[in-house]
Amino acid sequence: MRFGSFYFIMRYPFIFVSRHAILHELCQDICEGLVNESFSKQDLVWVFCGAHMSFSFLRYLPGAHLYIQTEQLTDVSGRTLWGAHKKKISKNIKKNIKNSTIFLDININNRSYYSHLELEKQNKKKVVLGPHIFPRKRVPFASSAEGQLIFFGSLNKRRMRVLNEIQNLTKRIVRVIPEKTYGQSLKSEIKGSSGVINIHYDEGTYTEAPRILSVYLQGKPFISEDLAPPFVKNVHYIGLNGTNDLNSEEIFRKFSHLVSTQLSFKSFISTHFRRD
Repeated sequence: MRFGSFYFIMRYPFIFVSRHAILHELCQDICEGLVNESFSKQDLVWVFCGAHMSFSFLRYLPGAHLYIQTEQLTDVSGRTLWGAHKKKISKNIKKNIKNSTIFLDININNRSYYSHLELEKQNKKKVVLGPHIFPRKRVPFASSAEGQLIFFGSLNKRRMRVLNEIQNLTKRIVRVIPEKTYGQSLKSEIKGSSGVINIHYDEGTYTEAPRILSVYLQGKPFISEDLAPPFVKNVHYIGLNGTNDLNSEEIFRKFSHLVSTQLSFKSFISTHFRRD
C-alpha cells in the first residue's frame, strides 16, 4: 500500500517502509523469502529500506527500528562512488543510524565509508555490514536454456558500451528490459529468461545485492562483472566471459548454499533482535 511518498508492506512482525518503487521492490523480495518462516516470539520491527533517505516523523513510531542502507558508497578498494559525494546522503545516514536499533548496510565494501563518518561510539556498534537479505530456505534452480539473456536497470553510457561488447564477443543477444519495469512484470521477464546480465553503473568492484536477490528468487543464473566478497566469480556467479563453458546449475547451487546459510534475513533478525 502507499500513503503519500511512502510505500508500506505489513508482514508481521515487520512493517517495511520505503520511499521509491525500486526500494519497494526490494522489500517485496525480502518478504517473498520469508514465506512460511515463523517469528512468533519476535516483537514489532519497523524496517526502513533506503537509509540514505529521510523518514521524517516515522522515526518516532514505537517498536524496534531496522534501517537498511542500499547505496553503493565505496568499492572494494575503498574508492568512493557516486553516493558518497552527496552531503545529503551522509546527513541522512548519520541521522538514521542514531535513530536505529540496528543499521544494516547490505554492501560490505562500504566499510571504509563508515570509518570516516565520525560516528559516536554507541552508534558505530549499531552498523552491520553484509547482504543479509536472502531467504533461509533454498530456491530451486529453474533451467530455461531456450530463453534469452536479459538486462534490467537504468542504462548509462558505460552499461550500453559493455552490453555491446558482450553481444559482439559472445554473439548472443541480450534483451534490455524497459526501465521502470517492476513487480510481476519484472518477475515474469526474469522467469522466462536463461539468465540475467549484471553490469555495474560505475567503474569498480561492488555488489548489486537487490538485483541478485530478484534473480535468485526466480531460480536463474547471475552473469556479472566482478562482485565484492563473499561472492566469488565462477563459483557463486558466472563471469561475463564464462557464459558458455560453465555448469550454471552447479554455480547456482553453490550460491544458494552460501546465501541460505550465511546471508539470510531470518538469521539476521534472530541474531540482532533477540528478546531478553
